[in-house]
Amino acid sequence: MPLCTALMVGCAEDNINKVKNGYFPNESKKNVSEVLSLSPYAAKGTWSNLEAKGEVPMVAYRSTIANEIIVNWAMPNLSEELKTKVVKNLNDKDFEVSLNLEFAVYKNGSFEVEDAFLAYQDTKAANNSTELVDKLINKEGLGDFNLADKSKVLFNEALYDVLLANTNFSEGTKVGLFGHPGSLFSRTIFSDKEIYRSFHPLSMNRVQELSLNKEQHSIHLKANTQILDLNDYMLNEIGLTIFENGYGLLDGSKLKSDQEILKLITPYSYNYLLSQELSFDYDFTELSLGEDCKIESLDQEVLTLSDSDSNKAYLASEQGQLKLSFDSNYQNNSALRDYVIEQQNIIDYTAIAYPIAYAASSIASFTSKQSDYDLFKAMIGIRNKVMNEAGAKIPKPLSKGQSI
Repeated sequence: MPLCTALMVGCAEDNINKVKNGYFPNESKKNVSEVLSLSPYAAKGTWSNLEAKGEVPMVAYRSTIANEIIVNWAMPNLSEELKTKVVKNLNDKDFEVSLNLEFAVYKNGSFEVEDAFLAYQDTKAANNSTELVDKLINKEGLGDFNLADKSKVLFNEALYDVLLANTNFSEGTKVGLFGHPGSLFSRTIFSDKEIYRSFHPLSMNRVQELSLNKEQHSIHLKANTQILDLNDYMLNEIGLTIFENGYGLLDGSKLKSDQEILKLITPYSYNYLLSQELSFDYDFTELSLGEDCKIESLDQEVLTLSDSDSNKAYLASEQGQLKLSFDSNYQNNSALRDYVIEQQNIIDYTAIAYPIAYAASSIASFTSKQSDYDLFKAMIGIRNKVMNEAGAKIPKPLSKGQSI
């Protein structure tokens, strides 16, 4: 080996050793090499020399962060079984996040951190260098650090592939509340979403196809949906509810099972306000990324699927499975549009009756035990009286269906 080349190699190795054996500004007990070796996400890295900045040599350290760690930061509550499957998908897609440190080495033997950042598949993310080094020293997670926007595309494709396989949509008819919560009705004095959600029409949906196309990075959904002129509010009037934990108007938040709701509504008379076949395709490359793409929020909480007629479907992750709801465009459907307007009118009058009934119920509770149904009946009486005095149309009570 020529002498000049040997000297250059020796100097390069010497620069790396100066950094390895030196200390970070806020750590005087462990040298740089020890800090890195003790880090759960930076221990298995490689050293290299970068192009010098003028006469100042540059040294780099790069460590690939295991996808097991990325998934734990992004989805800590996902089951270990599903985490393992998501990690496998990410590995198969060459999803790679690296921690990068760059040092400037000076002639007097000292050095400083020139830059510290995360990179996704060699695309640098803007991060706070000082904060990253501090977290590295303290062995703290980097979930609140940014990645390049495109990381969200592959991460969600890998995640939803696992969630789709873990969710059974072939069990028959699904029953729920029509419309994404908050999209149909205004809030009057009611503030809790459970209250105005109880006025939403019930919907019955059957998924015919839900699949992920890995080559086209897309999800395909085909379904049949029907909207009924029946809701939880009407059931409340006869002492029933589609919620497991109380009346939807007053306290309900968790729906009963599909079969329980179907059994509940079967005896009563109702009509279809809207029935249609829906077909959607969702392209992961069109994910709404926002200004920041932090590791801890890599997973898209809700995927919104739309078609050319402005119908929407919402795919949401819940306890390792997918939940699906539909929001059909009802503006061109007079029956459903009139129903929604009517329900909004009832909400407005109910808003007047509620505080009066609640106050009366509070006073009555001193002498007798009050139930949600007692409060509801009192509220209905006050509401009907107010609507009658205003000359407003009072809704008909729910009736039993006719036997054929």
